[in-house]
Amino acid sequence: MKLDLTLTDVTRMHERRICIAGVDADGRCIRPVVDGSNLWEDYLTSIRGHTIRAFSVVRLEIGEPRPDPPHTEDCVFNPFTIRYVGSLKRSEARSRLEAIADRDIASIFGAPITQDVGTFILRGEGTRSLGTVRTRRLAVERIGAGIDGRARVRLRVTDASGAEYSLPVTDLAFMRWCDALLARELGDAANQAAVNEKLDAPEVYLRIGLSRNWEKHPDRCYLQVTGVYPFPETGPQG
Repeated sequence: MKLDLTLTDVTRMHERRICIAGVDADGRCIRPVVDGSNLWEDYLTSIRGHTIRAFSVVRLEIGEPRPDPPHTEDCVFNPFTIRYVGSLKRSEARSRLEAIADRDIASIFGAPITQDVGTFILRGEGTRSLGTVRTRRLAVERIGAGIDGRARVRLRVTDASGAEYSLPVTDLAFMRWCDALLARELGDAANQAAVNEKLDAPEVYLRIGLSRNWEKHPDRCYLQVTGVYPFPETGPQG
């Protein structure tokens, strides 16, 4: 089945692997996955001369669903069928996020959230793994480099209900910006200030997703920030 998908999530994974997800014209969330393989960062620049990113609109051939609760959005696709259609203007991107926004983080997944060592829901529970929230407060909790030299960022998120969460960020574009920030070697305090300034906007929408379980925690799917989208009142608009 061919459909046009507006990308809402372009996330960084290990070893330069990526994950993409988006919404169709009806607001249905779909995560295209490659059967038995992965997508890599250079895939984003291989679409017939176009670079795809968050809020790009792409046309692709979606195959059979592959739900693995809570990751119910998975659908197999052939990555060579993807075509670039266009990109949303900034105002259109904001409107799309507003239209699909959830009440708060707890209402996204359809399963209890545990905050213990990390924040997670149990594998096999829940009805979906991706959602959108508008934040009440947002600040960087920690920024530094991992053993691979790439940035690691954790945010303190307060949602509309007043609930607070400490969540890692996997948004590819945001993390590339943080990579460049760390390369300037300004020091921890300056790095935190720079990230907080970037997040200091009248409206900030976050995409919140769940990691896959892995060998160390086979029963857990951890919450993470898969998209960071500030919208200032002034400045360029679409």
